[in-house]
Amino acid sequence: MSGKFRIDCRWVEPASGGAANRHFLAEVGIEADGVPVTALVDTHARAYRSGIRVSAYDLASWFIANWWRLRWEMQGEGVSWNMSHRVGAAGNGYLWPDLEFVGGDATVQIRSNPISLGTTSPLRFLSEVNIHVPADEFENAVRDFVETVASRLQSWASQDADGPQELLSAWRDLGQEIEDPVLSFDRVIEARMGFDPEEAEPAVLAGLRHAADEVGRDPVGELAASSKSRALEDFEALWRDVRQRSCLMRLDITPKMKAEAASLKIRNQKPWRKGAALAELVRREWSIDRDTVDNHTLAELCKVSVEWIHLGFEENVPIPAGFRSCPDKDCLVASLKKRHPTGRRFALARIIGDHLLAADGDRLLPVTDTGSERQQFQRAFAQAFLCPFEALRDHLGSNVPDDDYIEDAAQHFNVSAWLIRSTLLNHGVLSSAALAS
Repeated sequence: MSGKFRIDCRWVEPASGGAANRHFLAEVGIEADGVPVTALVDTHARAYRSGIRVSAYDLASWFIANWWRLRWEMQGEGVSWNMSHRVGAAGNGYLWPDLEFVGGDATVQIRSNPISLGTTSPLRFLSEVNIHVPADEFENAVRDFVETVASRLQSWASQDADGPQELLSAWRDLGQEIEDPVLSFDRVIEARMGFDPEEAEPAVLAGLRHAADEVGRDPVGELAASSKSRALEDFEALWRDVRQRSCLMRLDITPKMKAEAASLKIRNQKPWRKGAALAELVRREWSIDRDTVDNHTLAELCKVSVEWIHLGFEENVPIPAGFRSCPDKDCLVASLKKRHPTGRRFALARIIGDHLLAADGDRLLPVTDTGSERQQFQRAFAQAFLCPFEALRDHLGSNVPDDDYIEDAAQHFNVSAWLIRSTLLNHGVLSSAALAS
């Protein structure tokens, strides 16, 4: 599913500089899935290096200060996000690569781009990567690196009482936060919302802790990533109001579907592969032999009215969501929010997939626009359930999938043109430029 992650640190004796520079200048090499993402070439010296010569103290301090956001905050934008995720924010006059870390549930995304510093420097960074590494690998590598710096700092402190001690104190504080279940939950939620530690309102955090006790930690984390500072407000609207007026659904969940879902939960596989695999099984188990799933079929499968799928737009709904509130595990209620029928169908399919795979303790099934692993699974399931690639390929035949054929296929499968383009892109039939058009 993803590659390994490591940070190597080799101390370097500087030609000049103050005490801190003498003690903490290092060649730091960061490697993801065997690729040196800090690789560079010095055009003056005609030399290749896999590491960057920077202050390990500054880099370690940056990792500590941004630990929670690096680990848990997904893709964002703006100054705050860049300062917390782009390694150049470690600053202090050193030359840094165009390297960033994007948090997630089970993985951390590593992205770097080659850059040339032009006439200002002979250095040229080489690596272009987009790799997901297991979250525990990322955490362990950062811990080992910080411990290496902390050990050198402690050795220096025994000789020089005036040496910088902030890192040791910050590292101890972070360790206590990680070990404390309440504080660690708060920090994760703050990071999901795009806040630095202790930036979120205490009352909001307290409310979201209570929400997690009611509906599960993961759904609350998903809502925090989607709704940001409105997370508690949106939870209250969903759980106290929207749930009461949602539509009751009943699904025939077969033993094979339960077994496959249980297997997928522990399988080391990309979310979109899990979604496609489960959708294929569900179609077989529900005897969906035709390539399309029309609204009548979908209504029969969910034991709901066709009118609700096609026309049942709900007012004042933050996001589409499912709610598990009855003892029967085949039963749930749902609110689709979307105005357009194809959007409602897609949201309904996402809820079905999430209900099949979500942890038993998850009582809220959020359908959001975030890039989390859960949402990737939902989208892949809905895509493969409503419009399997094999059926789409058969429908297109030998035709080049231009805009007309894509619109025709969208009408045939009763999905959006974007979904058709996305399916063709994922299977290598279209380029990413076509998806953006």
